[in-house]
Amino acid sequence: MSEPLCLAREEQRKTTGDWRRVALAALLCLGLAASSAARQDRIAAGAAALQRGDTAAAREAFQAAVRADESSAVAWLGLSSAAQMEGDLTGALAAARRAAILAPERAEAQLALGRMLGRTGRTEEALAVFARTRELAP
Repeated sequence: MSEPLCLAREEQRKTTGDWRRVALAALLCLGLAASSAARQDRIAAGAAALQRGDTAAAREAFQAAVRADESSAVAWLGLSSAAQMEGDLTGALAAARRAAILAPERAEAQLALGRMLGRTGRTEEALAVFARTRELAP
């Protein structure tokens, strides 16, 4: 397991309600370094905005990253986090679902989807996603 991934998972374990820290950890887990330079800049700007609590700027940056590359699970996950922090659970769920579709092998993306399903009252779906997630990261 890579060091950033270890640090990110440890950060996820330590934080239960601070979505900024969880979002940043998840972005690290999905491999920000693998992004194109332009998309990486947008994602980094979104992550920085999340860290300082500027959800509008974060959402704008992640939307720009998604427009630049709709296949970026990292950008979709960041957009989900920003939408969730703004109270847009429908948008957050849609973005988390897209991230999970794009990165079916990544536990972090599946975990984000499971959490959003749970937060929107889709308990059975959330439990099924969590069960699959356990298979990815036992």
